[in-house]
Amino acid sequence: MQQRRTSTSGSRQLAFTLVELLVSAAITLMLVYGLAQAFAVVSETVSVNRASVEMSTQMRSVALRLQQDLEGLTLPALPWPRPESGSGYLEYFEGSNHDGTGLTLDLDGDGTPGENTSFGDADDILMLTSRSADTPFRGSYTVRIGGVKTPTKIESDLAEIVWWTTLIDTPVIDSTADGFLDSGNGSLNAETNDSYTVYRRSLLIRPDLNTNTLAGDPYWKLLDIQLTAGIKNTFDTTVQQDLVDLRNALRQFYAENDLSVHFEPISAGGSSFRFYIIANTLEDLTMRERRFAHRKIVAVGSGSALEYFMTEAKWGFPYQINRDATSATGLPGNIVRGYTVANPGVVKTGVHQGEDVMLANTLAFDIRAYDPLAPLGGFWGEDASWGVKGIDDDNNAPTDDVLEAAAPNSDDECVSPGERGFATTAFNTTSIPESIQLSSSGGTARYFLPIGRGAFVDLNYAGKSHAAGSTTYTYNLLSSTAYSSHFSSSVASKSKLTTPTYDTWSSHYEYDGRDQNGNGTSDEGGDGIDNGGTTGIVDDAGERETSPPYAGPLRALQIRIRMIEHDARQIRQFSVTSNFRPE
Repeated sequence: MQQRRTSTSGSRQLAFTLVELLVSAAITLMLVYGLAQAFAVVSETVSVNRASVEMSTQMRSVALRLQQDLEGLTLPALPWPRPESGSGYLEYFEGSNHDGTGLTLDLDGDGTPGENTSFGDADDILMLTSRSADTPFRGSYTVRIGGVKTPTKIESDLAEIVWWTTLIDTPVIDSTADGFLDSGNGSLNAETNDSYTVYRRSLLIRPDLNTNTLAGDPYWKLLDIQLTAGIKNTFDTTVQQDLVDLRNALRQFYAENDLSVHFEPISAGGSSFRFYIIANTLEDLTMRERRFAHRKIVAVGSGSALEYFMTEAKWGFPYQINRDATSATGLPGNIVRGYTVANPGVVKTGVHQGEDVMLANTLAFDIRAYDPLAPLGGFWGEDASWGVKGIDDDNNAPTDDVLEAAAPNSDDECVSPGERGFATTAFNTTSIPESIQLSSSGGTARYFLPIGRGAFVDLNYAGKSHAAGSTTYTYNLLSSTAYSSHFSSSVASKSKLTTPTYDTWSSHYEYDGRDQNGNGTSDEGGDGIDNGGTTGIVDDAGERETSPPYAGPLRALQIRIRMIEHDARQIRQFSVTSNFRPE
């Protein structure tokens, strides 16, 4: 058989060269990198959108809750209610901060501080009694039966409600520098993601709990503490361990109970007292001394020692809101995250921790009252020039002067007292007849341009300072009666309050048997005798011992809350407005 041979000399084997392989690998890597970048962009977009949706959901829930609380206000926003009317109260505390001053930070590390305008007014407090129109308020309630605590849930259509903020201070160690970026000292440091948390305590009004459970005492129960040896309910206010036990009892009570109460110390002989818990009525809450966080009972006194405060001499009229961070009955001003907090005040702790938290990562909680006389001012906008920048809008040199304010196509704006731009755009001329002069700590006299009336403002806004360059200015509105307004000034001196506060007050201070003004005579404004004031008029306003901090009605409140999502770098703000005097 003839064998056939196969020749391969004329055939060619197909294969990739090294250069082709390298080119294809490079193209593949470029495609993979492109896909990775696309996925990263999509992932970041999804994360940002998710964060935005979550923020909107949280803020919408908080706004709804706040709106419902305000709509349920149990009384007209007018001063001087009588306790027997059983109407409750409205109180709004204005802190020292305002939105017109940004936080100064060296964010880029170049040694030159810049201004972080995302932080705003976050030290205001809102307190009121509210009636639920539909779903009752619910809260925790703990009773002791046979020495055993029994937690339960209770409901009420009425509640004493408190909204406030606490700075959450985050200590951060900088391993490359000299110690801490933020030592956790209770001061705001935006570089370490410090922010505020909005709290809300809903304290149910349940006077039906005032049962005669103790023989001979028409009160609810004794404030006591469970000790190893039993239950302690008598405290010697001169003994440090007794004060420690009393503070622990107070903290424990507020952590476990959502009840509007006040405490009555009853002498047990000498310096010892029993502290009775009395569930409030709306009538009780008309009086400042029976409201939440208005009486300091025990706190750090001199040095590290505890001190008993609940006396008229040390914590009497006008019963300021207690913001003492060392007090068990105070609204805590700051909490250091990651550290054991020795004095958390009246926030919920233990198994109930977090129930009073409404919104974390907050940059502003700004409460403002409507003032129909507050002046509105011109602001030159982002281009920092009146009219259209670089154009002589009124054809009357010089260019970009104040006479060109609000020219067509300009970015000039209208701002109210306390907002950024109200004082920073002040000009140095008297050529505008209606201009208002600002008082200053030095430098050239400055003026701003009023363009209208009526705005939501901080209380005592005329006394709040604004920085303009190296000079600090305040609104000199009170120098002319034409520019004074409802809430531009500080509180009435007879109220004895030291901070701007709107309070519906109580008429009972004029017939409670106490000498609030310290002139040696009590109740001269309600004793039926002409003790002064306007001659020939009995018990006129001039005879009164006290006065509401602001005597006029409160037409409306506006609360602005600003929130940040650090990871997505998103900031959102919402406003809640409640009109108390509809027309």
